[in-house]
Amino acid sequence: MKTPLTRRSLLGGAALGGAAWLLRDLRRAFAASTAAVDPSTAPYLIFCAFEGGWDQLLCLDPRDATKYGASGPIHAAYERIEDATTKAVLAQSNGTGLVTPAGSNITFGPAVGRLSGAFADLCVVRGLSMDTLTHEVGRRYMLTGKLPRGVSASGSALSTAAVGQLGDAEPIPNLVVGLETYNEGQPNFASGLTVTRSQDILVVLKRLGIALPPSVQAELDAYAWSEKCGERLLDGEGAVTTWLDSREKAVVLASGDLAAHFDFSTKPSAQIQALYDHFGLSKLSNAQLTAALSGGPGQAMIAAQAITRGVSRAVSIRLANNIDHHDDDWASTHATALRSGFEALADLIAYLKATPDAKGKPFWDRCVVVACSDFARAPTLNARGGRDHHLASSCLLAGKGVRGNVVVGGTDDAAFSARPCDVATGLPSVSGVKLRPADVHATLLKAAGLGYAHLENQSPQLISAALRT
Repeated sequence: MKTPLTRRSLLGGAALGGAAWLLRDLRRAFAASTAAVDPSTAPYLIFCAFEGGWDQLLCLDPRDATKYGASGPIHAAYERIEDATTKAVLAQSNGTGLVTPAGSNITFGPAVGRLSGAFADLCVVRGLSMDTLTHEVGRRYMLTGKLPRGVSASGSALSTAAVGQLGDAEPIPNLVVGLETYNEGQPNFASGLTVTRSQDILVVLKRLGIALPPSVQAELDAYAWSEKCGERLLDGEGAVTTWLDSREKAVVLASGDLAAHFDFSTKPSAQIQALYDHFGLSKLSNAQLTAALSGGPGQAMIAAQAITRGVSRAVSIRLANNIDHHDDDWASTHATALRSGFEALADLIAYLKATPDAKGKPFWDRCVVVACSDFARAPTLNARGGRDHHLASSCLLAGKGVRGNVVVGGTDDAAFSARPCDVATGLPSVSGVKLRPADVHATLLKAAGLGYAHLENQSPQLISAALRT
């Protein structure tokens, strides 16, 4: 359900007052919400993707490099990484490559960077069974919690399912940046608005054309907001009703008032400069800034603004891209790409903690986060010096309702395979279950106080060990 955005496609909306045509081209139907949810207390959802299949030995499911060498079934191979920061971690850890901050129950790999400092908020799920080695299938499996039909997605994206329950109180309830999104059986307003970067959001939110004189605007408003019998007569398939119900939000989108929150540039406003300062972009050259805005930091800033500025209820972002490293580029770029994404997530969490909502409480208190990848990379290096695809993966949960500083599940030392897990204790157990994306989705929705009936045909297991009591 990707929707390409062009300014030309939006100009038709301006010609007709912005409402019906704007909604048509964005595939957005802001129908009246039926969800009995108070927007001032409702949760936010952040879905973070590392596209391409991550090496969990470098991040969420590491092994001691001094014990897991080239001769065994699991080869940590940290010493082959060319990244200077990883080399420093290896030296500081006496060659193990393991990072365990004081007080942490979680041991991280050498490529998580500053995110390890947020261990108190994090739940690491290991031994996640992906049941596929195909990128499209794994990616869509993690998006919807349901194994695709062939390569076609089955079910709704996690963000869509959440927004379907939370309603359409925001101008763009479900913002999807650089990812696919799906809606199967959810309200139209829950469908994700797909963009690639902040500049695409400006296409949607910047004012189209010049402002009209107040007297002319008043006459147009009086006409546009009046009820007309003809409109009702033409409402055979409900399209006119959808338009009438959605005009107010269409006007908000077309007003241009929200655009300033996403105007990331080399000459930022004071508001955006403060954002740059927090995410560590202030001292970058123009070329470095442009690269950062196109990568994990830029995506994380979009999520920060969309949530704290009242634009979106759910945001899906891509913190790393093109990390499918089968060749020796694994040694030169994989750790660097992972660290950039994880540190962008760390900065996003810190920003949400530091930013109060309308009630003076940190936005973080109402956010739930999942970070995941298509699947994992193999535990041994191939003949080209890279890692191939692997079935047993991992993911990261955090935020409202999630028990922090905990590891759930695990992988074995024989083939790095997923071990059955006791969902009550989180410990590997021969009498437990293999964890699946459906279990992760249901658990995260439960943590947020939401239902997961759309996953009923998957018989999801709540991972109670990952839930805050």
